[in-house]
Amino acid sequence: MKYIVPQDRLKSLMTSYLDDKLVGGVSEVDTFIVIYYYDLNDDYNDSEVLMEFDSEDGRLYVDKSFIDTFDKLFPFGKSQLFIEEWFEHKFGVEIEYVES
Repeated sequence: MKYIVPQDRLKSLMTSYLDDKLVGGVSEVDTFIVIYYYDLNDDYNDSEVLMEFDSEDGRLYVDKSFIDTFDKLFPFGKSQLFIEEWFEHKFGVEIEYVES
């Protein structure tokens, strides 16, 4: 069965999905903003990095497997750009480039 989802609703779903990832933990240290995958052990030393922003060079690193999963859930072809814009808005930063 196929569903037609209005573009505004799709963007809202995508934003909610990304906002839910903040549950894993956000750390702001020096020039970095780091978002971790949710870990039941709640130990940042063992947590995998989901996204990492470095304000010195404006780089946003996004885990490749996360982008792949996001593309499968929301297949509209601009996942990386959407994630970049979400991060800029959420944290009030300007991203120069994205790496995965």
